[in-house]
Amino acid sequence: MHTPKDPPSPPAEPDSLLRQLQVRAASTDLPAALRTSVEHELRHLAAIPAGSDQATRSRAWLGWVLELPIGPNQPPPRSLSFDSVVRQLDRSLAGLHEVKQRIVEHLAVRKLGGHGRGTVLCFVGPPGTGKTSMGRAIAAALGRELIEINAGALARESDLCGTPHHLASAQPGAILAGIHRSGSARTVLLVDEIDNIAFGSSGDSAGALARVLDRDQNDEFHDRYLGQPYDLSGCVFLATASEPEAIPPRLLDRLEIIEFGSYTEDEKVAIARGHLIPRARSWAGLEPGQLRISPAALRGLIRQYTSEPGIRGLGRQLEALARKAALAVVTEERSLSIRREDLFDLLGASLADDEISRRRPAVGIASGLAWTTAGGTLLPVEAVFMPGGGRTILTGGVGDTMRESVQTAITFVRTRLEDIGLEPTVLEGLDVHLHFPSTAVPKDGPSGGLAIAASLISLLANVPVRNDIAMTGEITLHGELLPVGGIREKILAALRLGYREVIVPERNAEDVRRLPPGTLDEIEVHLLSSADRAIEVALEEPEDDGRASRRAPRPLGPLAAKHRAG
Repeated sequence: MHTPKDPPSPPAEPDSLLRQLQVRAASTDLPAALRTSVEHELRHLAAIPAGSDQATRSRAWLGWVLELPIGPNQPPPRSLSFDSVVRQLDRSLAGLHEVKQRIVEHLAVRKLGGHGRGTVLCFVGPPGTGKTSMGRAIAAALGRELIEINAGALARESDLCGTPHHLASAQPGAILAGIHRSGSARTVLLVDEIDNIAFGSSGDSAGALARVLDRDQNDEFHDRYLGQPYDLSGCVFLATASEPEAIPPRLLDRLEIIEFGSYTEDEKVAIARGHLIPRARSWAGLEPGQLRISPAALRGLIRQYTSEPGIRGLGRQLEALARKAALAVVTEERSLSIRREDLFDLLGASLADDEISRRRPAVGIASGLAWTTAGGTLLPVEAVFMPGGGRTILTGGVGDTMRESVQTAITFVRTRLEDIGLEPTVLEGLDVHLHFPSTAVPKDGPSGGLAIAASLISLLANVPVRNDIAMTGEITLHGELLPVGGIREKILAALRLGYREVIVPERNAEDVRRLPPGTLDEIEVHLLSSADRAIEVALEEPEDDGRASRRAPRPLGPLAAKHRAG
């Protein structure tokens, strides 16, 4: 007769697994407080059923802690000469000379152990301008592992600081998880898109990150999964952002902003030759001789198939050409040599907006320049008058600051009506409609004031605004031109879009002086302090044969005389 057996009892923790953890803990040099926690966890593990969820979490925590680089286990940093670091940065990225100079200065201070060694550099600029690549280059130059943390994914404080290991949701925070993967506590820790840090309802991730970036606090960073303070002072902290205004103040206070500007065409050519084309060939499995791009074709690709301050789109277009070359090699056993005239057949119609070259000078239409998180861009302004009662109509996604610029420009124009030869009351019976095309794109800021005033005076004087000149500047009620931001990006955008001249406030002269070499050979910059004079430059002057001269602006009668007398 078969006798039923008693149900099996839960197996105890296997001696071999427990013994392995005990041996590893005994041979690992841990700080005293952490050793106490590890020994407590080992005793706890020995006392609970081996198959329980709690035992699984306990084993995972012990294994993770014993692999974490901490205290005396941290290997010494590699000994690198300062010159080798500088050379590595130059090899990794073309251009960005001012940025590299500031980074080299920062590394020199760190090498000497100065007080600036805890400063966090934040690279700010449009997408595709090399901010993250610079972080990778710094890590490679220093011989350190790079840990990238996307700030936009830090919705809760626990995403950064972890959750206790005894909970079902136990996991380390992003920083210690990265250090555990890298095997070193002396890493380069890059907080990407710090301006996109999320604000969740569970904890304050921005506040936790502020403590991490504070050199007076990060030597005792507390990750809840580890359960003990962890020294992060050996890390090099970097950050990136597209829009510094969106960075929480508590974080901004701990950052030193380094601006990444738009690339010039020559810089894009150098980057493409040195980095993007070889990378596209490697990506497609091509030998160097299987894809050749002529200098003219490369410049045509930059001008006609990309319209960006950075190089991300250029990289995508080069990968598209590499795919075409790979197909030619596989199906026809031939290499692909690309000339400029081949681009249309290979890539289709140009992506560049040729509206500028097609458009003729027009009354009431001026070309402003704006600065966005994506770099410099065109800000067209269109104005019309209609019978009415003096109303102002604005369309085109206009923000509050630009609305104030519009009102200031209208008041400025009203004070110039007699100079144009009009009655001071002419606007009382008219409505003015100002439209800023691309309505879906929000527009704000004061730098459109000059273009707004130029479009209105062009309409009132019935004189077209030149179509080869763009402008930027804030105006005052008395006609002064005030400085604005993003001059480099705006001028390079005007150059990309085919403008030959640009008007800039005189007080931005230093920004113009710092433009990349050769830029001023390709575009003429008018540095002006008076809105009256700027509008004169922007308007056409009819010649005797009826054609328009683009070099001699039309004086606005007494308006010009007042400016010259002043």
